[in-house]
Order: sequence, then C-alpha cells, then structure tokens
Amino acid sequence: MSLNSKFIKSILILFCFVAHSQNESKELLFKVVDKEDNFPIAYATIQFRVSPNGIIADEEGDFRVPYKYKVINDSLIITSIGYKTKIVDLESVKDNKINLILMESKTEELDEIIITTKKKDTDFGPGANAIVQKAIERISSNYPIEPFSYISYYRDYQLIDNVYYNMTEGIIESFDQGFQTDKVKYYKNKDALYSYKVNKDFPVDSLLANSIYNDTKEIKDANMRSTLDNELSILNIHDAIRNYNNDSFSFVNVFKENFIENHDLTRRRITYLDDEPLYEIRFVANDIASGKTYDSKGTIYISKQDFAIHKFNYSLFKKDENTPVFEVVIEYKKRNEKMYLNYITFNNNFIIKQKDAFRIIKADFDSGDKSFYLTFNKKIDEASIKRKSNIKLYYKRQKMLISNVALHSDKVIKVELANWNSSITDDSKINESDFSYKLKNIKDKAGFKINKLTKIEGYQFRELFVQQVNIEKALDENLIYIQKDKPIYRTRVNKSIIVEDFWLNSPLKTTKD
Repeated sequence: MSLNSKFIKSILILFCFVAHSQNESKELLFKVVDKEDNFPIAYATIQFRVSPNGIIADEEGDFRVPYKYKVINDSLIITSIGYKTKIVDLESVKDNKINLILMESKTEELDEIIITTKKKDTDFGPGANAIVQKAIERISSNYPIEPFSYISYYRDYQLIDNVYYNMTEGIIESFDQGFQTDKVKYYKNKDALYSYKVNKDFPVDSLLANSIYNDTKEIKDANMRSTLDNELSILNIHDAIRNYNNDSFSFVNVFKENFIENHDLTRRRITYLDDEPLYEIRFVANDIASGKTYDSKGTIYISKQDFAIHKFNYSLFKKDENTPVFEVVIEYKKRNEKMYLNYITFNNNFIIKQKDAFRIIKADFDSGDKSFYLTFNKKIDEASIKRKSNIKLYYKRQKMLISNVALHSDKVIKVELANWNSSITDDSKINESDFSYKLKNIKDKAGFKINKLTKIEGYQFRELFVQQVNIEKALDENLIYIQKDKPIYRTRVNKSIIVEDFWLNSPLKTTKD
C-alpha cells in the first residue's frame, strides 16, 4: 500500500470517528401536542419499536432522543391516556428543530355526566365508589410481588416565576422487592446512582436548593410530614399506589382504607390508553376530611377490563386560593400483565424569607477607566440596574456623578463615573476607606433584593421518569446505594455501570411556558 493510500485511509477512519462522536452527542427534539388545539400533552410515554427502553415527555410535552436512534432507523411509539397511539419513523424527523407530534383524542362521553357515588351500580355500569373499591382490592394481583428494578431519569429543581433553578439530574436504578414490602422502610428496597450532576445550563442558587424546611424555608399553609433530607425518598413516600398499605399524604392517608371515605367520587367518562378502555373518575375531598381550611381534587383512571389503576393525580389547595399547596401525578404502565411505575412527579410550594441573601462581596476601583466594580454573591437581574439612581457612590462623603451602569459579568456591575477626582492619578494614593456606596432596589436573578428581608415564593419539584423496567431482577449487592435519609449528592456514583442507553431528558428551555 502506498504512502498516499495509507494517508487517505487514515483520514477516512478519522472522519468516521468524528462523525460517530458527533452523532453520539447529537439529539432529536420533540414536542407532543393535541391535534385540535396544539396544547401540550403532559407526560406522554415514548417507546421504541426496536430498542427496549423509552422516555417520558415532561409537563410541557417536550422530550429529546439521542441521534443514534435515527441512525438505526428506529421508530417512536407515543401513547397517552385519552389519545390514539401515534407512530413516528425517526428517519422522517428534522434535525436542529423541535418536531411537533400531533395526537388525536380518543374518549367516550357519557350521556349522563354525573354518576352518583352513593349507588354501587347504575344503568351506565358500576358506580364510582364500586370501581375504586374493586381497584383497591385488586392491587395485590395487578401489581408485582416479585423483585424487579427500573432504571429512570430523575431530577429535582425549583420553579420560580416559571424559571427553572438548580436543575439536578441523574440516572437511577431502583430495586423493589414487590408491593408486599414497604417501599421506603424495607431495607432491601434500594436505589443506585449511575450518574448525577447539577445542570449548569440552568440558573443555580444555593439558598433555593436547601431542602430542609425551617425558619428560613417553609411550606405555605402546610407541613412536610417527612423530615428526610432526601428528595428521592420524599418522592417515593408520595406514591399513594405503591404505598397503598401505608400513610402517604393528606387526604389520601392510607389509600386502601381512607381514600374512598375521605372523598366524593364521580364517574365522568370512558377514555382510552391504546385500545384499553379506562374509567375516568373525578374526586374532591369531603368536608369531614378536609375541614374548613383546605380543598383537594383529582382524577383516577382505572381499567375497565381488570380494574388496574393506571393514573392518579391529586392537588391540595387552601380554600379560596387557586395556587396549590402540593400536587402529585403518578402513572403506572402494564408490562407482562403487571403494572409497573411509569413516572411520578410531586411538587409543593415554599416560601423563603432571608435577609442579606443577596449582597456585595467586593468593591474595586480603577482610576484608569474611572470606574467602580461591584461584585455580588449571586447573578444580577440586569433590569434592576438600569436606573442609575439605584446606585450612589461617595468619595470623602462627596457624591460622585455616575455616567453609566452596566453588567461587567453576571455577578459584577461596572459603574462609570463622570466626575472622577482629577487629582487622583495614582491608585496607590487612593484610600479605600474614603469611598462608600449606597444601593437600593437591585435584585438577583431569583428576586432577592439587596440589603432587604426578601420573601420568595416558588415550587419544589421532584420527578422520576422510568426508561426501562427489569422484571424479576434481584438486588445487586456489589452496587453502592443511596442512603434514604441523606441528601442524594452525598452518594457515590456507580461509575462502573455503563448507562449509554439511558439519557437525561432535560427541559428544552430554561423557562416554563
């Protein structure tokens, strides 16, 4: 082989390697929407025709798929309760844009919308109470009692004014010994961490990230029953279906014992998942359970064929207020005739009250460009510095005239002066104590004001989206497991586990629509 031939072959090999590397990091972007109104469909399930794993769209209907699935000509199978199944060939989707997936609804409205909860049966079939009661009785047969595991995309974050903060993401394998065991307390129900990171594409704020509820951070109008400093454990506690034998949250309490007696149930219509008919049952907490302070409402979807609970969403409100105290959405999916977790998302409101959470950590001056540089501990809200009157600078108690204020970096303000003392030409002659400043109305990105006791309201989210279920998989004693009462970040990642077939389905934007 000639030298030129060897050179050309090397170039081709290098090109193939670069192309493969680019495809490994490249992603296809999607949004699932209703065909009629283009409204996002939350938490649609996406599976592959060839590959065994899948992904769940987020609340905005958004999801991302590694480009390698297009290379192998795989197809997406998209399902969602109330919609017809949709198949999308990845070969046909566009690169470098968000591909819309239009879903067509599939439901049957009842002639008589309200089916009384008091009667066991009606002309339209079983009443709502009877349906739910039968579903509870069949949990032990519809859900697995043998060991299994599921590998999931996990994330927790805070949402303030529709901006995501502290987006922490990972891939987790959860080992479960079956529904006859306590999900949180049983020692063989464990979670292993395969990847974990703070996504720096989203704003980061250490004060907001604190998951301990105390004098600084509290839930508005409620208390967190759990004192665990582990968002995954808190999420697991709020799975009322998995914990049907145990206390979960108000006013579900112990699901099999208290749910029906604490709520007024209404059978609304028949909807579908694929071709399986589901009862859609609405409910509200009755006055005996909720008292004079709270309201709660939700929906439960139960199979008409085997009475398996497919989906359960629950929201609790303070009376006469529209914003929820907390919300839970849980969905299970049938695999090999048993129901396994598909996803769970739980969020609660919070209030943070903190003085000096946003502050100056350094002030520098430069006589060469006649400017001050004020360095803060957090990223600055640029809109709050547009008024020059929010900043006052003094030299030997004499107010200095400011000509311009601008961001020098995300945490530094550059203040240009119009009347810099011309007699000061040597920085070594400047005494820092001769300078002083006053600031007002300047805020950080999260809304904390300088030198003020600031109150910030937001929502703490924990979400887990299953990408693969491993039926009858035993606990692996060689893995490092998360301590259920300790923050997840204290756990060592199992780096020996290869997770290239699982990915982080990060939000497509840093803000929520």
